[in-house]
Amino acid sequence: MSDVTNSVAWQALDKHKQQFGRTHLRQLFADDPQRAKTMSLQAGDWYLDYSKNLATSETVDLLLDLAQSRKGLISYSCNIGISPDQRSWQRVNRL
Repeated sequence: MSDVTNSVAWQALDKHKQQFGRTHLRQLFADDPQRAKTMSLQAGDWYLDYSKNLATSETVDLLLDLAQSRKGLISYSCNIGISPDQRSWQRVNRL
């Protein structure tokens, strides 16, 4: 099995982390007043609010790319109902 840290997806995520630097959560909310809405989802009775994490939609996309690159090593399926405006999470359905 190959080391995940040598993958292109991991390197992209690492570069993003370095560029993200010392970004503060307050700044992320200031930059995106709709952050609480755009970085949360509801599926049935479950509500997931990931807006209070030091992450952006780009971070989520890069994490999904990493998961996709490791798809052959991890096999699972999920079915979550989300609204169309949460584009990053729509990619989960394609994993």
